[in-house]
Amino acid sequence: MGYAVVLAKVGLALVAGLAFAEQRLDDSTGHEPAEGAAERYRGDAEQGDAHAQTALGLAYQTGQGVDRDYGEAVVWYRRAAEQGHAEAQWRLCEAYARGRGVERDRAKAKAWCLPAAEAGHIWAQEELGQLYRMSTPPDYPRALEWYGLASQQGSAVARLGMHYIYAAGGRGVRRDSVKALAYLDYVKFGRMPDGMKLAVAGVASQPVGRPAGGMRGLLTRKMSKKQIAEAGQLLQQWTVGEDLPDEPVIEYLDPE
Repeated sequence: MGYAVVLAKVGLALVAGLAFAEQRLDDSTGHEPAEGAAERYRGDAEQGDAHAQTALGLAYQTGQGVDRDYGEAVVWYRRAAEQGHAEAQWRLCEAYARGRGVERDRAKAKAWCLPAAEAGHIWAQEELGQLYRMSTPPDYPRALEWYGLASQQGSAVARLGMHYIYAAGGRGVRRDSVKALAYLDYVKFGRMPDGMKLAVAGVASQPVGRPAGGMRGLLTRKMSKKQIAEAGQLLQQWTVGEDLPDEPVIEYLDPE
């Protein structure tokens, strides 16, 4: 399966920063009906409320309570983003990075992610790291800068991105198998935005070990026992006092 990463959206979840008080709950489920939520946000969104605009954009993006419409999602994200709403700026960045509702444009994606990332928005920092790592040509030093900030806040994708960079080396960054292995194992302690999951091919179920194949096997085959031990020690330093998430956000797949 090689170095494969799959990101999957799983329904509608209001991510960090989108908290709305006095929600009308469905008596049977305890949750606000999706259709009612979208319509309730619409009134506030049309009045210029950035939180409601972002929530309405998310409803259009995921098709909850309204027909899925990426273009309409972008309209509402942009209105909120222009008001400085970090969540909306990240969502608009994603839209440009993936070409959803707008023409794909990585320069605009970076421009919208930057203010949110500078404000400390973890997923914007992660996205900037991705954009710099995947740019043509890649800018590994800047990618590491933003990945590092997101990793400090617990981003699983940022940690995986740092693994890729240290495993490959070049572009202004020295190859470092010890750090590459430590960051690969550190992914397991990371987290994702609500409603998202990260699947990594061939990563060991335990933080320290030497599986026969997969991403970890490809890396450790060329490493000495001392280097593997050093990676384990580095991981222990990073995870002092940290626990694995109660609800696993990382799915580990064995290579076929």
